[in-house]
Amino acid sequence: MDKLEQLKLKYQSVLNLIAQKGVRLTHVHLEKDKLFVQGSAPSQEIKNEIWNQIKLVDPAYGDITCDLTVDASLAPPVAEPKKYTVVAGDSLWKIAERH
Repeated sequence: MDKLEQLKLKYQSVLNLIAQKGVRLTHVHLEKDKLFVQGSAPSQEIKNEIWNQIKLVDPAYGDITCDLTVDASLAPPVAEPKKYTVVAGDSLWKIAERH
């Protein structure tokens, strides 16, 4: 198994999280004997989650370079909140059934 495949296997949980969280990758390759991962995350929180996972795999992260930027356009659109005016005869149960 070559070095790139070894590092991908080592950081598979990171790569899975990247895919799960909607991070758009532009590069995943071997650079200077390190796994080089570059892309854009939908938010700073997701970027931090990725880094936390990297640190769980290897606290020194000596064999990975992760260059993520934040691109809010990758985030799913936020749904508009629905408003409801309570009327006579309403109960929480009735409201919950309708909405």
